[in-house]
Amino acid sequence: MLARVVCVSLLAAAASCRQEYPRFEGAAESMGPPARHAVREERLRAIMADLTSLAVQRLPQEMDRAALRERRSRELARSAEALAADATAIPAAIEGVRMADEDRRLFHEYARRLRVEAEAFALLAEEARQESLDAKWADIISTCNACHSSFRVLPVVGTGP
Repeated sequence: MLARVVCVSLLAAAASCRQEYPRFEGAAESMGPPARHAVREERLRAIMADLTSLAVQRLPQEMDRAALRERRSRELARSAEALAADATAIPAAIEGVRMADEDRRLFHEYARRLRVEAEAFALLAEEARQESLDAKWADIISTCNACHSSFRVLPVVGTGP
C-alpha cells in the first residue's frame, strides 16, 4: 500500500514538473534588447529547472516501470527540444552589444554547442537510453557553465582614442 502511495505521489510530482512555458511566448518581441534578454534568461532558467528535475528523478522499482520510463523519456525529450530551440535564439541576446569579434564568435559557438548537445540529449531520451543521459547532461551543464563563466559580464570593445 505504501509503495502505491509513493508511486502515485511521484507520478503527480512528475506531471506537475512539465511546463509549456506559455508566459514567455511572444513576450520578447514587444520589448527592447535588455528586456528581451531578461525574458530569454527567465525562459532558459525555467527550461533548465524542468530538465534538472526530470534528469535527476529516479523511477520507482515496482509497479509499471515501463510506462513510467516511457513517460519520463517523452518529458525529458520535450524539455531538451525546448532547450535546443531556445539555444538557437541565444545569439540575439548580444545583438547591438559592442564586443570583440572573437568574443562574439565564442558566444555564438557556445550557443551552437548547447543546441547540438540538447538535440543529442533529446534523441537519447526518446530512445530511453538512461545510461547515456547522465553523461550528456554533464556536457550540457559544462557548456552552460563555460558560457556563463566567459560572459556573465559581457566584454566590450574599448572606446579609447
